[in-house]
Amino acid sequence: MNSDPIRVLHVVGVMDRAGLETWLMNVLRTIDRSRFKLDFLVETEKPGSYDNEIRSLGSEVLYVGPRKPLIYGKPFRQLMKNQGPYDVVHSHLNHLNGDIMRYARAHRIPVRIAHSHTDTTAKERSAGWMRRSFVRIMQHWIAKSATHGLAASMPAAVSMFGTDWERNGLCRVLHCGLDLQPFAERIDRQEVRKELNLPLDSWVIGHVGRFDDVKNHQLIVESFAEIYEQIPDAWLLFVGEGPLRLRIDEIAQKLKVQDRIRFAGSRSDVPRVLCSAMDAFVFPSKFEGLGMALVEAQAAGLPCLVSDIVPKEADVVAQLITRLPIDTSWASAMKRLRSQCRDGSTGLHQVMQSDFAIQHGVEVLEMLYASSRVNRSFASAR
Repeated sequence: MNSDPIRVLHVVGVMDRAGLETWLMNVLRTIDRSRFKLDFLVETEKPGSYDNEIRSLGSEVLYVGPRKPLIYGKPFRQLMKNQGPYDVVHSHLNHLNGDIMRYARAHRIPVRIAHSHTDTTAKERSAGWMRRSFVRIMQHWIAKSATHGLAASMPAAVSMFGTDWERNGLCRVLHCGLDLQPFAERIDRQEVRKELNLPLDSWVIGHVGRFDDVKNHQLIVESFAEIYEQIPDAWLLFVGEGPLRLRIDEIAQKLKVQDRIRFAGSRSDVPRVLCSAMDAFVFPSKFEGLGMALVEAQAAGLPCLVSDIVPKEADVVAQLITRLPIDTSWASAMKRLRSQCRDGSTGLHQVMQSDFAIQHGVEVLEMLYASSRVNRSFASAR
C-alpha cells in the first residue's frame, strides 16, 4: 500500500486575500497534511499574500506567469516534468478550467476536478460570438476531460456545467467552508474601532469585497451619500483592495462623503472587523458564485442587505437577511438596517450547524482526493 501523501495541485490566479483563496487556505490548514500535500500553481510572477504561510505549512507555490489560453501545453508539460507526478489537479479558473482539464488528462492524472466559483450566465448571454464560442469549447473540454465537477452554488453549477448538471452526474455542489473559531473569540470593540479610526458610539455600515465592478461599491457609496446627513452617527467601512479602489474614493469625494468612509484595505482579521467594527452589512453584487463574505457577516450576527442576484444558498440565518434588486433604492433600505439588532450568538450557532463549517467541505475533498489512488491502481491493473 502506498503510504506517500496524495499530491494535489490547485490551479488559481494568485493566492491573495479573497473569497476563493481564503477558502483554500482554510482547507490547507484543516486537511490532514500527513495524507495530502497541496501545492498551488499560480498564473502570475508576483508573490501573493498567502504564499509565505503556504510554504510554512509544507506546500509549494509554483509560478508560471500570465497564461495564454489554448497554448498552455508547454508550461504545463514542463511543470509535470519538474514537479510531478501529481495524483489530483483541482482547477479554479472558471471556464478556463477546460484548458487545464485536457492537459491534466493528457498527463494521465487520475483525478481532475473542474471547480466553478461564480455564476457568469447573464454575462455570457450578452457576450459576443467569439466569447460564446470560447465558452462552448471550454465546456466541451470540461465534460470530456474532468473526472469530477464542483460548484460553489447551484447557479455556479449551471454556469459551468449546463442546466442538466444534476442529471449528467459530473458535478456536485460543495459550499466553501469557513474557519468559524475566530468568530467565537472575545474581541475588544473599543480597540478595533480605535484602530480603524471609527468613533466607538458610531453606527457603521460595512462591506467586504474586492474593488471590482461586480461588487458594486459605487451603489454603496451613492446610497450612503443619501442617508449620512440624516443619520449623524453613520459611517461606512470597506474591507478589501482591487483595481477600482481609487475610482470609488473619487466618487466619495465628489459626493462629499469621503470623511465618513474608512478604507481598511486587505486584512487577515476579517472576522475581528466584522464582529467588532461593523453594525450592518451591505452586499449589492451584480453576480456571485455564492458570496462567502455574506456567510461571514451572518456568522458575526450582522443584519445584511443583499442583492437578490446573490444565490439564496448563502442565506443561512434568515432573520438577518433582507434582499433587494440592485435597480431599486438602496438608501431607504440601508436606513432601515439601523433599527435591526445584531445577533452574534444565534448567527454563529446556525452557521456552525450548516455545511459552511470548514470540516464538512474538507471531508468531501479528502474522499475525492483519496479516490486518485484507486483510479491509478485500476488503470495500472488494466
